[in-house]
Amino acid sequence: FEVGDINWLRWHPVANVLFCGTADSEMWMWKIPSGDSKIFQGQGEKTECGTILADGKRAVCGYTDGSIRLFDLKTGSTVNTFSKGLAHLDCVNSISEHLNNTLFISGSMDGTAKLWNSSSGKPVGTLLCGPREEENSASSVECAVFPPDKASTYCVTGTLDGVVTVWDTPTQISRHACKVGEGVSKVSVHPYDPLVYASTLEGAVKCLDLRTGNAVAEFTGHEATILDFSFSSSGCDIVTS
Repeated sequence: FEVGDINWLRWHPVANVLFCGTADSEMWMWKIPSGDSKIFQGQGEKTECGTILADGKRAVCGYTDGSIRLFDLKTGSTVNTFSKGLAHLDCVNSISEHLNNTLFISGSMDGTAKLWNSSSGKPVGTLLCGPREEENSASSVECAVFPPDKASTYCVTGTLDGVVTVWDTPTQISRHACKVGEGVSKVSVHPYDPLVYASTLEGAVKCLDLRTGNAVAEFTGHEATILDFSFSSSGCDIVTS
């Protein structure tokens, strides 16, 4: 297969299906190992991020113009489209789904993270992540995630100014905020323990207590920015790059 420059890759949560988003506004879906494929078209902007919702039947993509599209994986049709301004004012950097299948969250260069109802597609809240608590700020949200727990009422954001914030999802109130470095490239919640991990532009991974926001540990060794990291299936190890 020949596709445009690949910006992200995701596996389907339960099936042997691989997804990728490209710089030419497409999301590709491949069945493995048959190689059967399907293309989901955007509107010309780069597909910067994407995820598969917990029901395994829909996908959400974020684009560099601040728009978001919700796709039906079976039919290939667009379920909802939120154009620039209705979604975000700048590039969508991150999209993550809640395991209860009712919410997804998007993080943007405009300094906000937005909560969306995944059934209706309607926005249900806006998290103002910068110190000034305003839209279109310089505090780009590089990553926004939910804990891997269906009952969780928290979400976590990491910004380019180095702040990790734990939010109460129902009230959209900040519970804890911690400066972890000069900039955050990714945040992820541990699969089993109430811990938040954040990679930084300085090449470290910081570990915080999800419940208190206190620093727990720091992992070093890189001499440049960590772009990505992942937990082992046991949750005992982290792989960084």
